[in-house]
Amino acid sequence: MFDPTSHGDLGTGVPSQCAAVLAELRALCCAIDPDSLPGPSVLSVFDSLVAMRRLVDGAITRLGPRYERTGAWQSKGAKSAADAIAASTGTSPAESQRRLATGRKLRQQTQLDEALRTGQVSSEQAEVIAGAAQSAEVEAKLIGVATRASHRELRDAAARERARADRDEHARRARQRQLRCMKRWTDADGMYNLLLRILPEVGAEIDAHLTPLVDIAFAQARKEERREPIPAYMADVAADLLRGAGGSNAQSGSGS
Repeated sequence: MFDPTSHGDLGTGVPSQCAAVLAELRALCCAIDPDSLPGPSVLSVFDSLVAMRRLVDGAITRLGPRYERTGAWQSKGAKSAADAIAASTGTSPAESQRRLATGRKLRQQTQLDEALRTGQVSSEQAEVIAGAAQSAEVEAKLIGVATRASHRELRDAAARERARADRDEHARRARQRQLRCMKRWTDADGMYNLLLRILPEVGAEIDAHLTPLVDIAFAQARKEERREPIPAYMADVAADLLRGAGGSNAQSGSGS
């Protein structure tokens, strides 16, 4: 059985303890029958499983850089540590790269490392905190936010801290320019996806151009007794503009 007092032991005991705990955890998970679990026990079992997931996921994040440095990932036949982690965890290489980046920062962000070690924060929360914690004070502040607020509230708090860290408006502008990007991919439904991240004033200009076209598309759809979500009309308008149609097709449903 795992001895929690030996968490700092880097000897041969950890691999054997991992194997033993894995066997017990697998047996536990196989034994859980959701339909037969007594109602009063559901909450405690659910919370315990969530806590286990946090602890294990946090340990994976903390171990990631060591996994990369030792070259252990090469035995998987992968091109990189991120690819190997992605294949093992069932996530994307991009997500694995972010996990590795978070793990590397933990050497300097010792409070966050401890919060991950103890399951106080999740790996997703740690990623947000690591990217914004420019000082130990901010690090502690964001860990506190993570323990009591939603993930969105944590992201907002982290964004505010990143903004405060900018020396002046020129520094903020330079940081924002570095964040510009556009990504294209096809998802599991075969749908084409486009992610555009641009400077705020450019976004405001785009919004000012899109809004009246979306309003026209919405009015036309109602006139034709078509009922679709607003995001569908927005997608049609944006697609028509990118294809050089000027939003005209969106009034009758682009691509229909």
